[in-house]
Amino acid sequence: MTRQRAARARLLAGRYPAAREALLFCAEIFEFQASVDPERPLAAWSELAAVVAMIGPQPLREAVKTFDEAMLDAYLADPSAGDATRNFFARVLLQPVMYASRAPCPACDVAPQVACLWPVGDGTALSLVCSLCLRESPLARERCLACADPAIAWYSAEGLEHVQVRVCERCRAYLHVVDLSKDPAAIPDVDELAALPLDVWARERDYRKIQVNLVGA
Repeated sequence: MTRQRAARARLLAGRYPAAREALLFCAEIFEFQASVDPERPLAAWSELAAVVAMIGPQPLREAVKTFDEAMLDAYLADPSAGDATRNFFARVLLQPVMYASRAPCPACDVAPQVACLWPVGDGTALSLVCSLCLRESPLARERCLACADPAIAWYSAEGLEHVQVRVCERCRAYLHVVDLSKDPAAIPDVDELAALPLDVWARERDYRKIQVNLVGA
């Protein structure tokens, strides 16, 4: 994993004050991940614990005291089990491993973190970004990812023109979509973190996110 994600998070932190704290924390996490040996992720545990203890939110500072290796196995066995706080450590340690692997997604068998629009010809193509290995896979534009219903609506927020929220009016699921035709420098899983106002908007209307990000939003 590259440090480009950390640099992007710091850039966005200066651009979007509402998400500044989350972006700066994740910038440190991305720097950490860039130094993880994919063959020995647990060897980096003490460094991750130090980062969290120094600048992490209170729930993570408390959870770091209870971490053990079994949490990695439990997450891989069932990524949907456990809460976002406990799963944070497994995701941070395992992302460099899965990112470096040759196995294509959806082999990870986890929910996607975000979708993205890529410019193709005169239009755009929609794809999903895995929340673990960060690889992309195609997504049908007209169907809900959670229930396959066509009741899809798109919303955006002023000042965040390159990120939209894609909601299903039937099952109330949502995920963010990063439009690289509007900002070619965007990194989908990083720019998704800047969309905290859209998360607030969606949850106030009883939509549920398909997969929370590293800061639990």
